[in-house]
Amino acid sequence: MPEYMIRITDGSERPKSYGGFRWNRVGEWTEAPDWNPVPSCGGGLHGQHPEAGGFRNIGGTVPELVEIDGLAVEIEGKKVKVRRAKRIAVGDLDVPEMPRYWRALNLSGCSKRLRLPSMRVERLDLSENVDLREFPRGLKVLKWLDISGCKGLRKIPAGLTVKWLDLSACTGIRELPEGLKTIRVLYMAGCTGIRELPEGLKLDSLSLCRCTGLRKLPERLTVSAWIDLIGCTGLRKLPEGLEAGNLNVYGCTGLRELPKKMNVKTLDGWNHDLNRSFV
Repeated sequence: MPEYMIRITDGSERPKSYGGFRWNRVGEWTEAPDWNPVPSCGGGLHGQHPEAGGFRNIGGTVPELVEIDGLAVEIEGKKVKVRRAKRIAVGDLDVPEMPRYWRALNLSGCSKRLRLPSMRVERLDLSENVDLREFPRGLKVLKWLDISGCKGLRKIPAGLTVKWLDLSACTGIRELPEGLKTIRVLYMAGCTGIRELPEGLKLDSLSLCRCTGLRKLPERLTVSAWIDLIGCTGLRKLPEGLEAGNLNVYGCTGLRELPKKMNVKTLDGWNHDLNRSFV
């Protein structure tokens, strides 16, 4: 099975590297004229292991999938260099050569032309993809999904099988689908467009910090470890039967009372004398 690395480019037909060197076109093999297997920068064609990422905070970047031929020399972390490589796809990774299963794939910060194929991946990082408008169809993430900072995303599909989901700062999302039964950790800090959560959630941890549009929580919500509701100014009440390890309601200025039936081990941010949240 071929080995791959990921590069970032501006999407040009023949990207220019340091020193004026140019890669060949997509589908053509390129060989480093200065190959040196010493594990340091220089002397090879550079990229990263698919799980490494490295696109964050680099504006206007486009991912490239590159097949490598021979030994990949690790430089630092997950950064590698090779002697010979072939550009398989630019931006649109939905090509026949693309593996249909990845252990981990990190494409954080790619802001242009990102299209993924129908595939299975254990860990996927699509964070800070500001131009991402819809979740790729046929994509199945098994364990860990980070789409934080994807401000253009409007919804996530039903039937997600992930255990760990980060939607922080996804301000375009208005609701979550029903049937999110596998999720154990859910981060939604800064999701100002969310109004309510679906029924039947049973989680280990839940972060709704600064979800100012949140109006209510589902009945019989169960969170074994902690719930962070800091700054949820639109929340008017907590559901009866709420169960949580630790609950933080600091800055929930709309709350005026606690439910009569609530099983919470530790409560932070609540002033019992004033019967309201701290501000």
